Amino acid sequence: MKFAFRKKEIQEIARLRWLSEEQHTRVALITGPDGIGKKSLVQEALKGRKILWIDAEMQTEKLMAQQLNMGAGTLDESFDLLFRKAEEEHLILVIENVDRLETSAPAALARLAALAHDRKRKTVLFLCLLSSSRNFHFGQPNTVDTHLKIDPFTIRETRELLTRSNPEATGEDALALYAASGGVPQYIGWLLDREANTADRIRTDSLDPASPVSHLGKNLLARTLGSLTPVYASILSLLAEGCQSAPQIQERMGMNVGGHLARLEEDYGLVKKTRPPFAKEGARNLVRFEIQPLQLLWWFLHAGGAAQTENNSKLLAQRYFRDKLVQEEGYVSAEGWWNPASGETFDIVAFPKGHKALLVGDLCKDKAAVNNEAFKKKLLHFQACTGMAGAPDTRLFSQEDL
Repeated sequence: MKFAFRKKEIQEIARLRWLSEEQHTRVALITGPDGIGKKSLVQEALKGRKILWIDAEMQTEKLMAQQLNMGAGTLDESFDLLFRKAEEEHLILVIENVDRLETSAPAALARLAALAHDRKRKTVLFLCLLSSSRNFHFGQPNTVDTHLKIDPFTIRETRELLTRSNPEATGEDALALYAASGGVPQYIGWLLDREANTADRIRTDSLDPASPVSHLGKNLLARTLGSLTPVYASILSLLAEGCQSAPQIQERMGMNVGGHLARLEEDYGLVKKTRPPFAKEGARNLVRFEIQPLQLLWWFLHAGGAAQTENNSKLLAQRYFRDKLVQEEGYVSAEGWWNPASGETFDIVAFPKGHKALLVGDLCKDKAAVNNEAFKKKLLHFQACTGMAGAPDTRLFSQEDL
């Protein structure tokens, strides 16, 4: 499954490499989360080619300059010599974790961007930049020729890979694989290579000490959050338990967590702040937070110490169905709705494209056992709270819909 569903990306990298040799310098920026397969895609597309490759994550400027072997003592001087050499012969330079240069070697990064822009048509260089940060920008707006955003596999793609491994796979198996992996190829590949293709095996093998999923939480938190890891880990664990508001978390932890939640959202991208759809801007006590990477939520629920509660039992299924509606049924977004005053909630409110009606739904174990009158009453309450004039579509989601 190594390059499943990635044919277009490989072809685009190879195309840009060809243009850089036949015409002039081209720059490709490839972004996506860790484990998404950026490095493997580049290696496949450039197979058989001589490549200058440096990884900016764990190396000093001096070591990177030595790796380029241009005879210069500094990285920015090495880039100068590299472009001078590219006036005479075709070269390929790949910089992995290029976003790390923003802090470790900002002057060298700025020099590289200037060279890529100013000397593009005088040189034959393929510059391929890999970054786990979607917010990384390189040079001026027209410096980058192609920006490939590598996304996790969709639910449908994940299910297809699962079915290849286990033709008898159930919806529950698909939910487990998608949630444990977040659609990240590295995690899916590791599990399926071990034939962990049922929900029970996925739960067991994902917690194996050798599993990249089992290392996800600790490694991510330690690398990203540093000395404040215990505080942040406690907050994330409570979110996984279903404590989704700042007051709830503050009560459990006995400390103010507003600043920590803001940093987890704005600086680290590990949580997402949500408000009920149609809520008035500035309304108090409505904000909730949820763990953003699905596989991190899985890790906290199964290995990160989050207590198993009634509140968190549906979190993974909620995220699965919301993603499924967006990916497969053409909804623009899907989220939950709640009213703190009445305590009423809906698991899913999905916003459609075009003229389709809004979709409002709940998760349930048995559709036949749902009290339809109570559901209708709650729907009327939702319409009154949101000011909706027309009736939305409604749906119940159960295991048979997985």
